[in-house]
Amino acid sequence: MKHLILFFLLVISSQLSAQTESPLVQSAKQQYDEGLYAEALLSYKELLGQGYTSAQLYYNLGNVHFKLNNVASSIWYFEKAVKLSPHDADINFNLIIANQRIVDKIDKVPESFLSTTFRSYRNMMSTDHWAKMAIVLFILSLAAVLLYLMGSQAALRRIALLVGFALFVVFVQSFVMAQQNYNAMVSEDFAITFESTINVMSEPKEESTLLFVIHEGLKVQIIENSGGWYKIKLVNGKIGWLNESTLQII
Repeated sequence: MKHLILFFLLVISSQLSAQTESPLVQSAKQQYDEGLYAEALLSYKELLGQGYTSAQLYYNLGNVHFKLNNVASSIWYFEKAVKLSPHDADINFNLIIANQRIVDKIDKVPESFLSTTFRSYRNMMSTDHWAKMAIVLFILSLAAVLLYLMGSQAALRRIALLVGFALFVVFVQSFVMAQQNYNAMVSEDFAITFESTINVMSEPKEESTLLFVIHEGLKVQIIENSGGWYKIKLVNGKIGWLNESTLQII
């Protein structure tokens, strides 16, 4: 029940936090269309200050930063947009374009077939859509159970029991997908680097051995933190420590 309440709140909050067509939104769009990117950035940041959070708002901020040649900030906002709407084609395309502007071109370690398939299936819908589906399926499965308990005909009760069981199975699957997407959305396991040149060390201290160098705009996985240092992992499997001031959590 606690998880169902979480899903109800998630669905409601996703609607309340959507970027509405307020005068400030219209002004920011007009400024962007007129090439006034610095002004548009201020307008979109004012929306953030007012408590708005949505994939569209982060996407627009990513576009503005890209136009201003702030590549790291552009990638950071596109990544935040992807967390809220992982299946959005425009967001993912612009993220690819922005990543072509960074220095580090690192080959990713291939994922297993099962991991790739599961992630693709999970990202077929956003978190709130999975949650809405889970809520509807749960209600329908309860209705089928009531029909089974209150039905007078044996054949009708058997059908209600089978349908209820099938609906409950699909509900559990939708529940798991919603929860997995929600966990990914609120996680702080990844970050974007924001320094032009960053030394990655063997230990969380300046006097340790230099392992390798990375540059701004690179997405890294955070696996540990200690005394103002983050232990990070690259997509090629390399691991090392860097100062927390050199990156921003997505």
